[in-house]
This record gives sequence, C-alpha cells and structure tokens, in this order.
Amino acid sequence: MRDLCKYKKETYIFDKEFGPIYRIRDKQTNQKFQAEILRHKIKNSKTSELFSFSREGKLLSKLNHPSIQKFFEYSSVDFEQKAKPLIITEYTSRGTLKSILNRPSSFLKLDDTKKLIILYGIAKGMSFLHSNGIIHCCLNPNSVLINDKYQPKISNFMMSRHININSN
Repeated sequence: MRDLCKYKKETYIFDKEFGPIYRIRDKQTNQKFQAEILRHKIKNSKTSELFSFSREGKLLSKLNHPSIQKFFEYSSVDFEQKAKPLIITEYTSRGTLKSILNRPSSFLKLDDTKKLIILYGIAKGMSFLHSNGIIHCCLNPNSVLINDKYQPKISNFMMSRHININSN
C-alpha cells in the first residue's frame, strides 16, 4: 500500500457491486487509473465483504493478461482516510460492456471488427483464467470493462474460485 496523496480523485464513472468507481490521476505522471472504493465503512475486519474485496485485489495482483484488468495497488482506507478499502486498477475509458449495450447510440457504433475484438478478448481472457485454475463465477456484461480501443478487460473477481488443475 502506498500513499494515496499521490493521486487526485477526479470523477465518478460508474457503480459496481461493492462500490463506486472513480477516475483518478497520478499527480506526477498524469496517468489515469480507476479506484473502486468499498461502499461501506469496515467496522469489523472479518466481514465477508472486506474478505471478498481484499481477495479480489490479491487475485488481480497475480494475473497478467491483456484481457484481464491490471491491478496497481490496494489501500485499507479511502482518499479521505476513512475505513473504506479501495483497489486501484487500470483505467478503462468506455465503461462496462453493459453500459455500451444499453446505449443504442454506442452499440450502433460497434462495427463487426470491434465486436470481434471484444468477443475474442473475452474468450482469450477466460481461457487464460481457466488454464490457471481460476473460475470467474460472475462473468456478465457488467464485469467486462472496455478501453478506448474496444479491448475488453475482465474484472470483478470477488466471486471467483481457484481450483487445483494438477490433481487427478
């Protein structure tokens, strides 16, 4: 966990299951990131919500694939130093696949090539996860984020399971 003072919280982007997503910017490099902040303050560190949230951060930190959302860091407090943990990940400018599908004007801009980029990227990302013994358990249009090149980034690993693929 690093000092969150290096980031500037800019704008609210959208909501996920456990909390809002904000666009943030590194004050020195000007690089954009996303911060997912747990919605509720953590009163008891053994709550299942905190466990799921921190497990997502740990799992994301071990994954490296172009179709998996990149993890940068985890903090046990938010930008206001409240007991609301957050995960900092790569920035995806187009939001969720669900938001694209729900906006007719955005969906109509998807030509066949962009649709294939999205479909192929999701398939390759899921293949990577499965080859590493990870079952996502919650893949849906809300857990697929889209960047400015229409490349999908699979996210939302809170419900995922790791299985031992070497056992017979």
